[in-house]
Amino acid sequence: MKTLSDYREQKLPPSPSQNDTDEYKNVQIDRTASEFDEPLVDLAGYGIRTDPFYSRTDGLNQPVGRPFPFSLTHVYARRSVAHKLTEVNKLLRPYGMQVVVLDGFRTIAVQEALWTWMLERGRKLLPLASQNELTAFALRYATDPSTFKIEDAATWPTHATGGAVDLTLEETATGKPAYMGGIYLDSSMVSSIRYYEDAGLSESASHREALRNRRLLFWCMTEAGFVNYAFEWWHFDYLTQASIMNLGMPPGLKAHYGLANAGMAPAAEREGSGAK
Repeated sequence: MKTLSDYREQKLPPSPSQNDTDEYKNVQIDRTASEFDEPLVDLAGYGIRTDPFYSRTDGLNQPVGRPFPFSLTHVYARRSVAHKLTEVNKLLRPYGMQVVVLDGFRTIAVQEALWTWMLERGRKLLPLASQNELTAFALRYATDPSTFKIEDAATWPTHATGGAVDLTLEETATGKPAYMGGIYLDSSMVSSIRYYEDAGLSESASHREALRNRRLLFWCMTEAGFVNYAFEWWHFDYLTQASIMNLGMPPGLKAHYGLANAGMAPAAEREGSGAK
């Protein structure tokens, strides 16, 4: 693992060319990989801070502001993802930070609710948009689950693999959220990982803080083997089809994770998952 003198000062690399989340469907999966049948685990059991975003009932999960049906009350991911996140926390320790995982393995039911919400969001922001334009808007921030088939890898949302995580940073000692310059699920360009690199804003204190925190999250996650989705500062993949997409689709590179077996989640949380 290479060493960077200061993750907060290391500029982010140019983002690979991609249009939306749909390009992952062309990536093949290596079903012989050791990680392919890896179980889902509860991240909290690995000492990782979690805050299950889609099951919150206090209205503080803005911009959604409500729980989604069949949302999980714990955050699950593949076992190797859990180990990798503990590596990330070790890298963050000198900065007094740790990750807070908002979402990992996602049921198809929650993916459907998110897709519907994202389309509704698009209608509010783009009232004159055509249906095709609304779909294109939503695809930038979510995968369309309407064609989901268990037997078809081209229809598997990346969060259904258990290899994707949505996360942010917080101060380890106080639990104070790190300022990231934008909230989770903000469907605007401010959510792009490079927004503060490219915006050309004045060097305000808030601009500098967001820039450095995004760099810190990006480089620590990258050092541990995760791959960022350029339109979302919070989204990272490990060994998924989307991770290959987000690397720019290198020829011959295959994903290791397919659809996760939801059997590791408590029975009450598995209902409606569509991923069994």
